[in-house]
Amino acid sequence: MNRKRVPLVRILFAFWMTGALLAATSVADVPAPSPQGPAQVIQYTAPDGQSYFALLLKRQTAQPAPAPQHHVLLVDTSASQIGSYRDQSLKALRAYVNSLSDGDRVSLYAIDVAATPLTQSFVPARGAELAHALAKLEERPPLGATDLLKAIQTALERIGSVPNACIVYFGDGMSGARLIGTEAMKNVLTQLQSRQVAFHSFAVGPQTDLPTLGLLAQFSGGVVATARTEPSDQTSDPTAVGRRLAAAARQTVFYPDDLRIAQSDVRLLPARALPVRADRETIYLGRGRVGSGTFVDLISRSGKSAALRWTVERTSFVPGGPYLSALWQQADRQGGFVVPLAGRRMLLVAQAEFDRGVADLADAAKEALQQQRVAEAERLGQTVQSLDPRNVDARAVLAASRRVKAEFVRMQQAADDAQPAPSPKPPATKPSAEKPAEPATAAPQELITEVESRQKIITEKMQLETTRAIEEARELAVDDPDAAVSLLKRTRGLVQAAMDMDPEVRQRLEKRLKNAILEIRTQEERREQQRIRQQERFAIVESEKRLQEQMRLDDERIQMLIDRTRALMAEGRRGNRNAYAEAKEVAKAVRTLRPGSGMSEAAVVTTEAAYQVSNVFHWRNLRAERFLQTLEQVEISHVPFPDEPPVRFPPAAVWKSLSERRKKWASVDLHKSTPTEERIVAALDQQTEMEFVETRLADVITYFSELHNIPIIIDNEALAEEGITTDTPINLVLSGIMLRSALKIILEPLGLNYVIEDEVMKITTQTKAEETLQTRVYPVGDLVIPITAGAAGFGGFGSMLGGGFGGGLGGFGGGLGGGLGGFGGGLGGFVAVWVASVAVWGSSVCRPNQHRKCPTRRQPRSRSTRQRMKKKPHCSGKRGLADAPE
Repeated sequence: MNRKRVPLVRILFAFWMTGALLAATSVADVPAPSPQGPAQVIQYTAPDGQSYFALLLKRQTAQPAPAPQHHVLLVDTSASQIGSYRDQSLKALRAYVNSLSDGDRVSLYAIDVAATPLTQSFVPARGAELAHALAKLEERPPLGATDLLKAIQTALERIGSVPNACIVYFGDGMSGARLIGTEAMKNVLTQLQSRQVAFHSFAVGPQTDLPTLGLLAQFSGGVVATARTEPSDQTSDPTAVGRRLAAAARQTVFYPDDLRIAQSDVRLLPARALPVRADRETIYLGRGRVGSGTFVDLISRSGKSAALRWTVERTSFVPGGPYLSALWQQADRQGGFVVPLAGRRMLLVAQAEFDRGVADLADAAKEALQQQRVAEAERLGQTVQSLDPRNVDARAVLAASRRVKAEFVRMQQAADDAQPAPSPKPPATKPSAEKPAEPATAAPQELITEVESRQKIITEKMQLETTRAIEEARELAVDDPDAAVSLLKRTRGLVQAAMDMDPEVRQRLEKRLKNAILEIRTQEERREQQRIRQQERFAIVESEKRLQEQMRLDDERIQMLIDRTRALMAEGRRGNRNAYAEAKEVAKAVRTLRPGSGMSEAAVVTTEAAYQVSNVFHWRNLRAERFLQTLEQVEISHVPFPDEPPVRFPPAAVWKSLSERRKKWASVDLHKSTPTEERIVAALDQQTEMEFVETRLADVITYFSELHNIPIIIDNEALAEEGITTDTPINLVLSGIMLRSALKIILEPLGLNYVIEDEVMKITTQTKAEETLQTRVYPVGDLVIPITAGAAGFGGFGSMLGGGFGGGLGGFGGGLGGGLGGFGGGLGGFVAVWVASVAVWGSSVCRPNQHRKCPTRRQPRSRSTRQRMKKKPHCSGKRGLADAPE
């Protein structure tokens, strides 16, 4: 027997070791969980003792997503996106695109019945192609319904295998073109989560499907933003929403594979692990009681393994309400699939919807009770109590219903007791011989009973029809009050026509119908007044919104102007004096936008003071500098200069030969003419002949073009601007003149002219021809004398022009010498004529106080001295001009 047991023991031991190794391997694959702080628990205990809770998990730190990112933008362009809703959607879209990084790529779609791509593929977020796509989107009219499922599938196809991608949807979430089934939604959510593509959305529209958008965001790791419902709600401003969505798209999402909670008696919905973000909570619905110290782990095995852990602490519990029980029961009926709670805000929206629905049911129950519809009131009260067992209104309605039913039973019993008992049968008598005749006026008892029974049936029938008509009219009054009133009037006519009714019951039914008609009319008037008040409030809100928007824009503009003023002041302090003047004008613009404010007045005063102080320092410094420069010129003017050797001009024949030699360079055209243009210029000097009698101007130009074989075109655009047509008749007969003269004779009376450019002759207007300019250079070097080795006497002149030119001109005026010396050297031969003239006169004419021995400075009193000066003048200038050509 021991021999038989040994193999069994070994087998069991082998199985045990294999399980231990597998468990160790599984544990070793998962790293130690990273603590993420406490998990918040919103808990509610129902009257039956069952506990329900919402478990809120949030990542502790936000991590940026790797760049670059790819964004698929789905913009709803269906018929529901009109007016302000479209404006909010486009504003949010613009803000989202402007908040993206330079390396991000974007693919834009307009979705309604079909998903229409506005970009060919992923394009740069800052590129011109995306700007063109946004312009096309703004021009697209909102029409049709939306197929949201097809749009998401198209976006997933566009993403393909692209990494770091997300989908952003702008619309109401209503898939009116095709409803999304449960299986189709599960398939889409599985694809989004497995491919790690977050679905973000901005819910905007007259009616929004927040459950669908919340479900997509909850399972894909996205966020949901809602449109602004109140003007004071700055967090839902479209621009802020777009920026927040862009910031959410830049965050890393943790996609777990397993969910573990260290408590076996707790059940969570959904049972699968959901993505976790740092900017919103991931919410699980649970049933059971979570204890303090419970761990919740999310484990990811895709790629690099990671695990996150949250701990339920004593301070993590927050009291909840019966809405948690309703949400759990709804999710449990759908197999734990429908939990559209993408963040605490979505949980608050669900709570508000639950409270609003319970309140509406309670109001309907109270209204039914007031109208003596006890059964309906009791049914509605029980529904409210099942949703909210502690609802006070439901308890009151049910208690009142029970009292009414008890009173009805008591009255029925009292009526039965009031009926007379049947009388005893008379004693039997002997039959008489003759039977007396019955009275003729006695009515049969069966006929009376039949009439009363028919009257009771008709009365109950009319009561039932009246109740049904009133209920139907109340439902119909919401959409069509007139039809509801017509229904009640027809019912009242039927009641009045029913003659076999109890008169008291008829009066009561007529009064009830009359009250119902009056109630519908009153409600219609009340709704009309509410509509008018709502329109007034809307107009006031829009006016305040525009005013606030204008104030915001003014504040932004003022801030920009103030920043500009600061920058200009800083630039002025760095030496740009003109910046102070510009800063002063900018400050005045600030005062125009916000007059009387301390900021604008301070800006004006500061810039004005800085401008004035800068001017004072500038002019003082300039005055001191110019004063020193003037003193320097005075000192320079005291320096004498000799006029030896004198300037001597060559003979007239030499001057003439120089001029002839330079003739071909009299003017230089910088434009390089083509052979065709040279042929046109040559054709202008050819002789031509003409004989025009009522000939069109266009035909005349064609005649000259063919005759002289040159291209001539008419500038029709310029002629049209002047009101001149090519059909103007020409009457002219001439011959033996040049083509130039012929064109002048024909075109001048018409206000036309011709220009040669672009290898053609253009017939255009005089104004257009004057705008066509050519650059020509006319050198004035005819008086320049070349320095040659064989020209005796020119050496001094050459040295005068080269080295001594500045000194010679230095004496011509106090500050003119140095400036003209450099000027002559810089311009060279082009100013040689003028410079040479100045050189001659500068060496032959002197100013007072220039030379101490100059006779013009001081006349000596001695006659002999004056006569000696006449014989030998110091600076007469005759020596320099004696040899000048005539």
